[in-house]
Amino acid sequence: MNVPELVTGNLSDYEARAVALARGPAALAAVKQKLMANRLATPLFDTARWTRNVEAAYTQMWERRQRGEAPAHFSV
Repeated sequence: MNVPELVTGNLSDYEARAVALARGPAALAAVKQKLMANRLATPLFDTARWTRNVEAAYTQMWERRQRGEAPAHFSV
């Protein structure tokens, strides 16, 4: 989503960032605006694609089970 200003390296930095946003309405509004602008252009909010992918994953898992295969990592 291209919001590096929300990325932190540890829990205390995360807490500090949250507090800063809570205390800074202008900074919070800027982040919200950026998220709203990006939400329709990023895969994170592409619900139809996510649904297709999770259904394909369920199908692959079921097919493996039907063949008697052990669970395994795979990509959809």
